[in-house]
Amino acid sequence: YTTDDAEAVTGRDLLVMAVASSFTRRTAKRLAPLIPKGQIIVDVAKGVEESTMMTLSEQIQEEIGLPITGLINNTHMLAESTAGDVVKGHELCCEVSRRTGIPIVWDTCGEKLLGDLQKLIGEKNDYKIFPVKLYMRPSWLDVTF
Repeated sequence: YTTDDAEAVTGRDLLVMAVASSFTRRTAKRLAPLIPKGQIIVDVAKGVEESTMMTLSEQIQEEIGLPITGLINNTHMLAESTAGDVVKGHELCCEVSRRTGIPIVWDTCGEKLLGDLQKLIGEKNDYKIFPVKLYMRPSWLDVTF
């Protein structure tokens, strides 16, 4: 963990932007001089800028000057997620991809849902499944594991 911008972004294979929507633009602008061309940046937040109606990814793209080159379907409702939720998210992501011309890079899926998701999608080859493990304290989820 660090609060130093240069230490946080220098020499990283992947940068994850997990910034509240009201701070996305100014954070991206502050980090822009430190981020090299070709850096992979994943925006995991959602929302729009009220004054421009730009998505957070569009703000990051504008401030840092790197194009959006891929979409990630990260549909989840934490512990209440179902394989059906992932499928619905994939369908929405496909529509966004079709309209923007930006390809889907991954469909994230909780490890516990992989079997159910495989049964639902069968042999469909347009899914690029990236299994993830949920690392959150159960008290944050208000559920028992």
